[in-house]
Amino acid sequence: GLDGTVVNSSQVKVTADGVNNADAKNDIDATAGAFAGAGAASLAEVQSGADVEASVGSAASITSNGAFWVTASSDHTAVADSDLGTKSILGANGVALPTAKVGGATRARMDGDVFDATEVKVSATSSNEATGKSDVESKGVFAGSGANSLAEVTDAAETETIVGATAQINVPGAAVGVNSLSN
Repeated sequence: GLDGTVVNSSQVKVTADGVNNADAKNDIDATAGAFAGAGAASLAEVQSGADVEASVGSAASITSNGAFWVTASSDHTAVADSDLGTKSILGANGVALPTAKVGGATRARMDGDVFDATEVKVSATSSNEATGKSDVESKGVFAGSGANSLAEVTDAAETETIVGATAQINVPGAAVGVNSLSN
């Protein structure tokens, strides 16, 4: 982040870009003569501490004769995949439980002062995706299988743009944009 003084510049851009991926995969094959049983569980998680933040602190004072941007962009992806096969002559049973979670925040924060810029932009953009997949197959005279996938983008995966109460923006005639976008 920026928390100092810029006396004169052609442009000031404070940018944070982050990509966080979590992948978990297991592939289990259980074969037995009379009875076979197996279970598969996988966990892929982008945790809540995987934040991406661009910030301008309250002590910042920026004078620019060009653009002033504070932008944060993230791509958080979690994929959990559990594949399971059980085979036996008489009885076969299998259960797959993949879990995928995404929890990292994306934040653009502006608390400082900006003077004379031709454009001010404070923007946060995020893509958060959680996918749980399973493939279960059981073969035998008495065969059974089950699967339960959980894919969750948690409330910690917030996307926010903040212009704080201490911020002063004095840019006569300039465009000022503040936006957040998440998908």
